[in-house]
Amino acid sequence: MKISWRFWAFYREMRAYKDNPSPEWALKIRKDFDELFNSETEYKELNLRIEKTHRNKDFLLTFLDHPHVPLHNNDAELGARAQVRHRDISLFTRNEKGKKVVDRNLTIVKTAKKLDINPFDHIAGLIINGHRQKSLAEIIACKNQKATLDDLKIEGKNSVAAKEDLSNVPVGQHRYISSNL
Repeated sequence: MKISWRFWAFYREMRAYKDNPSPEWALKIRKDFDELFNSETEYKELNLRIEKTHRNKDFLLTFLDHPHVPLHNNDAELGARAQVRHRDISLFTRNEKGKKVVDRNLTIVKTAKKLDINPFDHIAGLIINGHRQKSLAEIIACKNQKATLDDLKIEGKNSVAAKEDLSNVPVGQHRYISSNL
């Protein structure tokens, strides 16, 4: 079977795992990863890429130990693409201050969308309600704290023990991977 077909079958398996993770399935995925990325082809360049991928196994399979981590970084790539698209359409800004305003606004909109929040409603709420409404940073901190608690549950601790472990740790210092947002 072609390596590309095996790769896409493996990717579908990883996506299915995200919906229903289990320790047994995680072991199978690690084994399948080794099988797929220890294979040889007749193409030298492809073999070099396969070797490089296998060397990054621990990083690439982070989602097995931390279910809140996405399989890919496409969200970051899409965020950069939106800024480039805006720049191309509007033919640049007049000065550095304008560039910062555009970048800030695009960042707010993209972050709100990632959090499944209507960006315009959120901004209007901040203007109307002021400090009584949570900022996007506070919402992210809450989501990350929940993800950290979920990690501790996976490691065999219940939520009470997890909360005690985290009670003295400032939100920004929790052990989590922030690329999930």
